[in-house]
Amino acid sequence: MKSVDKCPICSNFRDLPSHLYELAEFCRFLDNRNEYERHDVKRMVETKVISDWLKLAAELEVVKINSWKFGDDNAAMYCRPIADEYDSNSKHYTAYSTALTRFIFVSNALEELYRFVDGYYLLIPSIAKLDERKKLRDASLRATVLVDELKSSELPLNFEHSISNLTATFDYYQSIFKPSLSGMKGAKVTDHSYGLHLVRNLRNYVAHGIFPILDNPEYWSGTEISRNKLISLLFHACRASSLYIQALLFKYNAGFLLDDYAQVASMSWEDGYEEYFVKNCTIDLALNLHTKVQFTFENPFGYKC
Repeated sequence: MKSVDKCPICSNFRDLPSHLYELAEFCRFLDNRNEYERHDVKRMVETKVISDWLKLAAELEVVKINSWKFGDDNAAMYCRPIADEYDSNSKHYTAYSTALTRFIFVSNALEELYRFVDGYYLLIPSIAKLDERKKLRDASLRATVLVDELKSSELPLNFEHSISNLTATFDYYQSIFKPSLSGMKGAKVTDHSYGLHLVRNLRNYVAHGIFPILDNPEYWSGTEISRNKLISLLFHACRASSLYIQALLFKYNAGFLLDDYAQVASMSWEDGYEEYFVKNCTIDLALNLHTKVQFTFENPFGYKC
């Protein structure tokens, strides 16, 4: 069988867990806080909370499903096909549940990001002039407007390519399962925010139990293609969500406020490790956290191994 060449753009992306970890650390070093008000209730929203959810998603390895747990062990002992089915179901639902859980963690980070940038929506001149009744109420929809206000130079590297991957897998999902879309009046595929609209709808499908739990295609109706496509959809949704977080935090931040950052910057090490850190750990890094750039929070001082 002829091997499929890897996409040269995607090949330059970090693997998803590493990408999520880099973004989590970036959010932690920001340590920014913004006030969020909803229904006359105010609270502080922190980039550390965004970081915490992303770190959980990054460190997640497997959500193990054991189809033997309530199976008929006696039947499996005497019937090899039943035992094979239990094993196959365990692998199928484990892969599916792991992808779903990671997406839920990333979605929670994104929800907090919506609240973090919510106040900036009201500062857009064209929005400030609107009658209060015409202003968007939902923080996630307000975030889509903020994204569309971004310049191309304020978007992560190869942003469009990643969103096109998400769009292609979402189109497949929609063609098979026919979910309804909400909050997309006037949205165009060419809008910067189009992928965020898709992620927002996908998050709602998962949260409301609409997203399908596919039967094991090896034994039941359905195909391997559908299972792999939906897992791929969840993967691309996590990737796109992270890129949107990067873009909005690049635009709306107060700099690195974590005490650790200031302490490192003020140090004077003989080998100059602090200079490497300060030179590379900048706000501009937000646009490249997903790529295989030299700097990484796994080795923030550039130690030579």
